[in-house]
Amino acid sequence: MADIQTEGVVAAAKNRLQVIKGLEDVEVSECESCSFEVTLNLAYIEGVWCRDGLLLKSRPNCRISTHGKRHSLTLTRASLADAGLLQFQANGVQSSCKLSVRARDIQITKELEDVDIVERQQVTFLCEVNQVDVEARWYRNDCRIRAGDNIKIRHQGKTHILILKSVRPEHAGKIQFTAERVSSYATLTVKELPVQIIRPLRVKIAMYRHRGLLECQVSRPNALVRWYKSGRELLPSKKYQLISQDIYRQLTIDNICSSDEDTYTCDAVDDKTSCQLFVEEQAITIVKGMRSVEVMEPKPARFKVETNIKSVRPPRWTLKSDDLEQSDVVDISRDGTIHSLCLASTDSSMSGTVVFVAGKSKSTAELTVKERPLQVARHLNDVEAKENGTVSLNCEFSPSPRVIHWFKGRTALKTSNKYSMRREGKRAELTIHGLAAVDAGQYRCMAGGAQTAGNVKVEVRTLKFVKDLEAVVIEEEGSARFSCELNYVVGNVEWLLNNIRLISNSMNKIQHMGTIHSLTIFKPRPQDSRITFKAGPLSQTTNLKVKERPAVFLRSLEDVSGEEQGEVCFQCEVSKESVCPVWKKDGVVLISDNNHEILQFGKSLSLVIHSLCKEDTGNYTCELGTSKTKARLIVHDLHISIVQRLKTSAVLEGENCTFECVLSHNLPDEPCWTINGQIVESNSRIQLEQNGRQYKLTISEAILSDAGDVVFTLHDLSCRTMLFVKEKPVHIFRDLLNVKAVPGEDAELSCEITKPEVTTHWLKNGRLLRSSPKYLMSVENNMARLIITNTTIKDSGEYCCEVDGIATRAKLEIRELQHTFAQELKDTRGEEKGRAVLECETRRPAKRVKWLKGMVEVRPGRKYVMKQKDVVLSLTITSLEKTDTDIYICDVGTMQSRAHLTVQEEKVAILEELEDIECLEGDVVTFRCRICPADYTNVKWYLDETLLYTNELNEIQVIQGGYHALTFKQLARKDTGTISFSAGDKRSYASLLVRERRPTIIKALEDCEAVEGGGLVLSCVTSKPCHILWYKDGCLMWSSSRYYASRSECEARLTIREVLPSDAGVYECSAGSVMTSAVITVKAIPAEFLETLKFVEAKEGETVTLASSNLSSQRTQENIRVNAATNEPQLPSKFMLFRLHLFKP
Repeated sequence: MADIQTEGVVAAAKNRLQVIKGLEDVEVSECESCSFEVTLNLAYIEGVWCRDGLLLKSRPNCRISTHGKRHSLTLTRASLADAGLLQFQANGVQSSCKLSVRARDIQITKELEDVDIVERQQVTFLCEVNQVDVEARWYRNDCRIRAGDNIKIRHQGKTHILILKSVRPEHAGKIQFTAERVSSYATLTVKELPVQIIRPLRVKIAMYRHRGLLECQVSRPNALVRWYKSGRELLPSKKYQLISQDIYRQLTIDNICSSDEDTYTCDAVDDKTSCQLFVEEQAITIVKGMRSVEVMEPKPARFKVETNIKSVRPPRWTLKSDDLEQSDVVDISRDGTIHSLCLASTDSSMSGTVVFVAGKSKSTAELTVKERPLQVARHLNDVEAKENGTVSLNCEFSPSPRVIHWFKGRTALKTSNKYSMRREGKRAELTIHGLAAVDAGQYRCMAGGAQTAGNVKVEVRTLKFVKDLEAVVIEEEGSARFSCELNYVVGNVEWLLNNIRLISNSMNKIQHMGTIHSLTIFKPRPQDSRITFKAGPLSQTTNLKVKERPAVFLRSLEDVSGEEQGEVCFQCEVSKESVCPVWKKDGVVLISDNNHEILQFGKSLSLVIHSLCKEDTGNYTCELGTSKTKARLIVHDLHISIVQRLKTSAVLEGENCTFECVLSHNLPDEPCWTINGQIVESNSRIQLEQNGRQYKLTISEAILSDAGDVVFTLHDLSCRTMLFVKEKPVHIFRDLLNVKAVPGEDAELSCEITKPEVTTHWLKNGRLLRSSPKYLMSVENNMARLIITNTTIKDSGEYCCEVDGIATRAKLEIRELQHTFAQELKDTRGEEKGRAVLECETRRPAKRVKWLKGMVEVRPGRKYVMKQKDVVLSLTITSLEKTDTDIYICDVGTMQSRAHLTVQEEKVAILEELEDIECLEGDVVTFRCRICPADYTNVKWYLDETLLYTNELNEIQVIQGGYHALTFKQLARKDTGTISFSAGDKRSYASLLVRERRPTIIKALEDCEAVEGGGLVLSCVTSKPCHILWYKDGCLMWSSSRYYASRSECEARLTIREVLPSDAGVYECSAGSVMTSAVITVKAIPAEFLETLKFVEAKEGETVTLASSNLSSQRTQENIRVNAATNEPQLPSKFMLFRLHLFKP
């Protein structure tokens, strides 16, 4: 009866089910989303969806859901196949609608372009469509292209990119891009790299009448090569076989004979290789060898050898390791097995070893050629020549000698600037240059045992003075000029001042013009008195007298005062440097000693008095001949005070402390130190030190009784401070150690303390223990012990020893009976963010279970779930991380089981690769990369394998959507390198090229005017340090004694010393591609006459010369013309020499 009533209720419910809101027709565009919803009058009714009668199920792009009375169907990215009649059915009710999908009008806005590229380079194809999120495919020669290590396919909005990182010839062909119903085509042409010889040919030795093989390797299998023999191309035949196998190229030569011995070349157009082929014949032996020969030159020498067989290849003859070939002098012949060598004309230089080589056999003999006796065909003649001239000596020998020696008397001569030796066949010549009197004598020429001699006579001229030196008298600071004249030109002369040789410099000027020699001395000293001129053996001396000016005081002494033990300085200035001052105190002459220091720097004179005392008070005088200056010194009493006072000190018992006091001056007396009123002296614990004005008191290992007043006393000086000594606290310097024991044994815990007299307390699990038969407590020396007798399981726990508030703890473990594992833990692998289960099994239930990760105990929580079901123990680790990789231990008291858990990184994919960037110095650039999954954070950035972090120059960012960015600021050229992005086991690379930013001129050169003889500095400033070049009137300048170029950071300078009129011009400073210039003018020094015109009388028709000289630096002369109107000469403003010539009208 109940079943019938239930069926009636269900039937009534079905009759009441109705569709409140049905489906409606929908029209959408391709790749768009659409939703369909049906509302029933009852909730929780199961329904089904169909399309064109086919049942639909939930999948990523078709989502079916139910929310109470509402039933919905959502289609994402609708395609043309989704169009049709959609129906919803639920318990007999249904609703339907029509779904229409409009196809997208996809067009290619940017077509593919043909590419012509060289092998192994990167090529990129780019195509752009008018729609976003279009599914596209790439093809090559109608074969689909898929992404790989060498092929990258990218999609960014409407742009589709295909990248081939390293193209090969087989990649060439038709590239096709297809986006649903449209396509674009391009042709990829790959030019092959030049063929290279990877492994060249090697020298080959082949047996006579056998086969020879020459082989090399080329860089690619399809390379075409040609074979050559001494420049002649070889073609395939019965004798030659040309083989190409993969990258190997072979040449096979059949039935090798002597004519095949040659150089063979394999030519691969872009590269070639060659080798030598040697043919080894049948073994040849020497039947009759050569005999040594001795002849007199130039008679012929003959050698003969007999072999066992007739050789096909010609033999090899050598003389002194040099190969012999057929010629007019050498005759090589062969008659059957007999070989002959004839040297038609011999000489002594041919003596040596003659070797005959045939195959691997050889015969040796010695050739000795005796020289013919040498004779002099033409003797040396006596010759006569003038001094400084050249003479040649000639002779001739017969036959031609090998070695010739020249002698002067018994001295052997060598080739030099003096002697030139030449030999032409039988003729020998000696040339002597720059003849002097010592070159006269007998000269000999020797060759072998023959010699010839000849005499050389040198005509010497007598050197005389035409004009003698004259004495000169000048005033101090003036110039003295000496001149003399010889009877002929002499190059090597000397000028001496007081027997010291002079050279041209800023103080002396040595000149000669023909036979006239002159010396000018600028500002000679009074002691310069003797001038000597030497020319060879001739010399002449004269006197130079310099009138000395008296020295005077330019700045007088001044009164000074000082303090005892201090120092003072008297200073004055004189008119000249070379003076000998006399210092006096109250009329007593002073000399340099420990207290008085007499100094002289140029024209400045000083007297320094050290360690002043009262006796130094008085009048001090500096005298220079009749001139003198006077000043007074006053010495004040010494004032002594304490410069640095004692400082309060606080130390712990047993530590060291130091008190220091510093006085203003040194005192010879000993100080007095007191502690708490007791005078202290140096001992093993207290040290008293004095170092000049510094006094120290050092206390080692301070004790409590040292605390109190510390007083320093010296004469009427006193200083006081306090010393505080704190009691040293108790320390435990050896802690308790964990102890394990078996039930029934005694367990001992012990620690070591610093003070044995203090009270100790023992605690177990925080509860105070008292001494009893169970717990034995003792303190011996510094060791505190606790002995627990007859231990049980209950005695296990944490024990603590407390001493004056300081505690040390250890655990006592009473081991139970032995546990064993029926099933051990097993090594497990897991993936990041996943979970891992470690499981083991004991033979009987364990009362206490502990899990450890490495050496650290694992506590239950969200991450770790521990379970025990009878004898099965398990540990579940959730949300795995890389740090979870470790050894896990299950501890059941007496046994342990361990296993290794390895957490593998989460699989990561790089969706968007890094791109190469090129920029300038100082720019800001950003590298961007996109990965999947987007929440993966274990990423790293590298610059040339150097790990990068966020700082003031680098910024690492994580952007929503899986993007990671690296920004560089203030880039420099050294930052050029390879940028790499690491995410898990994936990496992306890009190159960063930072180019140098060209410098600019911040401060340009400025026009200026310099004074002749002065100095000048030109400077400019660039935007960055760079290489600087200086130019004058377009010509590059180099640093010298007058020009000095320098650079400091961004500033460049050019310093010109002793400016001349020729330094005027346009100066340019070049800093790479930028340049700045300035115009420099030189202001000349006004001319000043040294010599005036003199009165001259002349007769009509004679020539008259008027001359004067000035101080101008330019040494020029010019004729002066007379104004016809005024009958006055027109004089230039500045010349060294003026002349006025009056001619008869």
